[in-house]
Amino acid sequence: MTPRPRAYGLAPRLVPPGVSLLLALISVVPIGLPDYPSVTPNLLLMSVYHWTLYRPEHLSYLAVFLIGLLFDLLTTAPGAAVGVTPLMLLLVRWTVLGNRRSFVGSGFAFVWLGFGAVTAAVGVMVWVIGSGLAATVLDPRRFAFEAVLTVALFPAADWLLARLQRASEALA
Repeated sequence: MTPRPRAYGLAPRLVPPGVSLLLALISVVPIGLPDYPSVTPNLLLMSVYHWTLYRPEHLSYLAVFLIGLLFDLLTTAPGAAVGVTPLMLLLVRWTVLGNRRSFVGSGFAFVWLGFGAVTAAVGVMVWVIGSGLAATVLDPRRFAFEAVLTVALFPAADWLLARLQRASEALA
């Protein structure tokens, strides 16, 4: 998907943070599966990556921080580290925004490869931080499984987010 000219209007400005918030909430809704959080793809990471590439002007650092903080408040056990998700998402936004010119206009395979690298880096950082906070080495398989699942489902999520982007721009 190639970037379009700047989109003006209320709908294009509200869709990126609104969809990101919705995906964060979907990620924390219990659906009755045992150990559900460990088998959930990182929908919020997919959203932040997509919107940072294609509509960065509509997903601010503040929105990314607040959505990540809400996600942590809803998922983190009392006494655990609130703030890891917003930190990771802000680092992702900063990194992707800094390298955006390399991705925009390139083929989807390159965008997907970039997402895979970002997802792997986030998985390793979260594993290291979690292990440090737990004062023990956490099993890396859970983090690896989430990363693989997230990367595998990214094409479908990116397709859906692109359709939402186009629909919001048609309303403007």
